[in-house]
Amino acid sequence: MDIIKKLQLILWVLTAVLISMPLLDHFDIPYDVALRKILFLPPPEKTQEKELKPEYVEAAFGITPPAPPQQTTPAAAQITPQEAAQVTDVSQRVTGLENYAAFNNNPDEITPGVPSLSARQRVAGKVRWIGPPFGFFTKETYRFMIYREKQQVTPKIAGVLDVVQGNLVLDLLPFTTVRAPNKILIMLFNNPVSYSNFTKRPPWSGASANLESDTLYVIENTGFYPLTVHELTHLYFDGFFLPETNPLWLSEGMAVYMQSKAEKQPLGWLTRSLGKIQQGKTLPTEEFLDAQTLQNYSSDQAELWYSQAYSLVKYMLNLRTRNEFYQFCVNLKNGMPRHQALYRAYGLPFTDFDVLEKVWLHDLQKENNGKQ
Repeated sequence: MDIIKKLQLILWVLTAVLISMPLLDHFDIPYDVALRKILFLPPPEKTQEKELKPEYVEAAFGITPPAPPQQTTPAAAQITPQEAAQVTDVSQRVTGLENYAAFNNNPDEITPGVPSLSARQRVAGKVRWIGPPFGFFTKETYRFMIYREKQQVTPKIAGVLDVVQGNLVLDLLPFTTVRAPNKILIMLFNNPVSYSNFTKRPPWSGASANLESDTLYVIENTGFYPLTVHELTHLYFDGFFLPETNPLWLSEGMAVYMQSKAEKQPLGWLTRSLGKIQQGKTLPTEEFLDAQTLQNYSSDQAELWYSQAYSLVKYMLNLRTRNEFYQFCVNLKNGMPRHQALYRAYGLPFTDFDVLEKVWLHDLQKENNGKQ
């Protein structure tokens, strides 16, 4: 009789497991998160990331850092607007937002230092990669298919890309644990002209991504490492929401957050705009949350929009635990209105984004006053 009861218990446990797994998949709840919730266990400790300095990445690709700026004589400093428009130092343009005003008249060129906004469209289904264009060498790794223009893909390059991807996947837990990330095609261009001709993107953007084909396009220059992290974040984080489209502020805020971690040093434009935000200078809540393009934004407004997105995402990530932020994203993916998605994830007092904004700004100003 005891054996029969034990068998019945085992069958019930197996039945519960078989039923719960599809339910967890349907609601995009990671298995380890559910198990820890049931057993009242704390969140798991983060797996140690591998140290990867930008200068090591540049050395692997043979990238030469730009020489420090030299003092110019007053005569040499007399540069006409026409001459300034012919500047070809793309590596300088992709390191920050300082040169945004030089491109302000072109609505397609938005925010040097952060890739220009791609057209946001619903991805109906994944498409196959293109074959390697003429003049590209190829190499396949566990995580990537790599096309490199005019040069062989060395084992060191493949190893660096694997470490970049591995660290990013850890940073984006649990968004990358529900389903294994797809293999990425990464196309490495050795100059801005070939990159721009192929992608039809502005050469200063440095990198761009195509979620539909899981493809990353990037120029091998001094902005390579942080911009690669930025665009890979779009592929993994935005890919989590498929077949839905996540809000632009959430997408770019997460991408800039991951990019800033890869930079290993404060971003000048970000520090400057965060100072304004701490003084209470922000874009109106509805305008900020509903933005789908920055075409009509001035340089200061575009800079402020990106900084506001970064700061709000960072605050939501660290407000309580990462589980609340993950649940907020799941709620959005499941079609909840944003105010309901926020409340269901974070509870009181966050009944709407107006409340979240007030608490976020209050804590930012309090933090700023504490440093003074």
